[in-house]
Amino acid sequence: SGKKNDPWHDSAGGKGPLPDFDALLKRARDWSRRFLGGGGGGNGIGIAVIGILIAWLAVDSVVRVNASDTAIVLRFGHFSRLMTPGINFKFPRPIESVVRVDIGQVRQTNDQVRMLTRDENIVLVDFSVQYQVRDPRLFAFGVSDPDATLGQAAESAVRSVIGASDMDMILSGQRTELMAQAKKLLQSTLDQYNTGLSVSELNFQNVRPPQEV
Repeated sequence: SGKKNDPWHDSAGGKGPLPDFDALLKRARDWSRRFLGGGGGGNGIGIAVIGILIAWLAVDSVVRVNASDTAIVLRFGHFSRLMTPGINFKFPRPIESVVRVDIGQVRQTNDQVRMLTRDENIVLVDFSVQYQVRDPRLFAFGVSDPDATLGQAAESAVRSVIGASDMDMILSGQRTELMAQAKKLLQSTLDQYNTGLSVSELNFQNVRPPQEV
């Protein structure tokens, strides 16, 4: 047509020049080069860093919880929720972190106490306690060392029951009743101290006078 063809100007409407897209593209390229560390090899390094960061965020956001476990999610150090077994998702660290608790494991402790019975006889008692985690949140944050707390509470419960019983009662068939009383007292103490533990068995394995007697 003999007119000057300029794709960046509106020759039909006569409304003046449109935005300078060449300049916009140049500014975008300059900004990306500065962000990625300059031209040439810097672009490759920047892209690699961003790729590693994205991969880390993706991996850190996926949590696999085993069938016997429960995972506690902390958001900025505060309790947020519990994760069930299977594949779970969370915000990456440091926003959210995970504390795993094995709730399927049957734990056991054994101990021995030497004490006086109600009729002032000396008796030696070997006992064992089997227990599991009932409340993962309380187990993780209720007390500083729930397993040690259980050991101390179990010894206290056995001493309380044995000390209130006569030697004949302890050595006779009433031992089963005494074990049930000790178990009930132990569970009450664990609940009072918010350990999150549940006692499944408390047994007197051996009750006898000491060797010296």
